[in-house]
Amino acid sequence: MGIGYACLAAGVPQTEMKSLTLASVSEKTLMDTCRTNIAHLKNLITYTKGQGIELFRISSDLIPFGSSVANTLPWWEVFASELASIGVLAQEGGIRLSMHPGQYTVINSPNKSVVDNAIADLLYHARVLASLGCTPDAKIILHIGGGYGDKEAASRRFITVYRSLPHEVRQRLVIENDDKLYTIGEVLAIAEKAGCPAVFDNLHHAINPGREALTEREWMLQCASTWKPGDGRQKIHYSQQDPTKRAGSHSPSIALDEFLLFYEGLSGLSIDIMLEVKDKNISALKCMHATSGATREQLEAQWQRYRPLVHERDPAMVWEIKELLQGGGDGQSLGVAFYRLLERILAMEVSRPQAVITAETVAKQCIRTPTEGRRIDKRIAAYKRAEIPLDKLKQSILTLANNHAVDEVLTSYYFMM
Repeated sequence: MGIGYACLAAGVPQTEMKSLTLASVSEKTLMDTCRTNIAHLKNLITYTKGQGIELFRISSDLIPFGSSVANTLPWWEVFASELASIGVLAQEGGIRLSMHPGQYTVINSPNKSVVDNAIADLLYHARVLASLGCTPDAKIILHIGGGYGDKEAASRRFITVYRSLPHEVRQRLVIENDDKLYTIGEVLAIAEKAGCPAVFDNLHHAINPGREALTEREWMLQCASTWKPGDGRQKIHYSQQDPTKRAGSHSPSIALDEFLLFYEGLSGLSIDIMLEVKDKNISALKCMHATSGATREQLEAQWQRYRPLVHERDPAMVWEIKELLQGGGDGQSLGVAFYRLLERILAMEVSRPQAVITAETVAKQCIRTPTEGRRIDKRIAAYKRAEIPLDKLKQSILTLANNHAVDEVLTSYYFMM
């Protein structure tokens, strides 16, 4: 089973997607932003390949206004060689790519202009994947859309429009259940009539389960029947609820034991798992290392990234982690023990005195001028007096790290929590 993450990578410099406002669109700004975003996508794929992660979802923001008449740049021609080389890189890494248009891409709307815009957006996503040289197993994931007071009629409209879509879109399109309107049972009924694959989303199902009393495994088995050989391995979406947010909000990180329980239920199935979680690649690596195993060298590399977060809670725990990693063995059991220990530590409250010491240590690596030093000293003093929260202090340090490209800081997880 492949495990992957979506759109952005934490602790990986030069991977964010730049955006434009409509007022700032010009040939130059489009060229510059596309060039930057494509370069950053290459960095993302290079990182993903290096970590052995097998799934990655490309941000729809790769090309600004990609499906809008505001963008007249033939980006697929201008950047053809760059996009093709990224596709080769993904293929070499065994990385399965996908995309997921936003909530306004709705093909079952009764409004023709909305549907026309949605089709244009789907064509844009299909063009991105084609420009990367992706085979049809690189999918575009879509929700059914609205109910418009008559879900049966809305479902029929979806099927009608789906059947009329250009082949390059239809061969990639898969549909998933949502947390408000369309249950997995309803999505499956549409998928079977339309002839397209269905994706099971566990959190959406937990919130919007429908009336059928089937287990998650049973639903996934039903979804499996909609995936044809040319579609590649069946995909599902996995996420956990953020207990502090509204229902359906993704958790900051994947809780390992909850994931392992879910993973055990997939035994015997051939499934790719796309994680939807705030810390992106961090949780993907955790889940990979705890299921497929990891070497001590891999865990040591992760430990160095987590280290500042441990220091600002309880530096004594450093020795407990070192003892674990220096002990015998590797593989799945070591991966599970390592991440369980980290989760226990990261659940501890941050110690303000230790957070100050950690901030001073990290900031020291980023300061280049006396003025910068005085500015950070003021921010640290304000945090000491509880005048600003820790995340505001970290943001000031992050700005310095970005300004001076301090990779040893930017590649840590210090700014993630």
